[in-house]
Amino acid sequence: MHIRKLKLVRVEELAGAISSYAVSVLKDEGVEELFPPQAEAVEKVFSDKNLLLAMPTASGKTLLAEMAMVREAIKGGKSLYVVL
Repeated sequence: MHIRKLKLVRVEELAGAISSYAVSVLKDEGVEELFPPQAEAVEKVFSDKNLLLAMPTASGKTLLAEMAMVREAIKGGKSLYVVL
């Protein structure tokens, strides 16, 4: 049996990708660190490639999508977030 050890990702580590202001908003809302599925996906979310994300209910998909959209807006780009 292989057990993966997931890295803990604190929101402060995301300041370079989503801005320090966005990090302060997350912290004001009580978000201090990412859930394990979010921590596993966050690098791919910020990879500047198209992404299809499928995760369990209540695992933090919306927050990942919002962070990706904020990052894209900061860069002057556009985003599309579809929920099925």
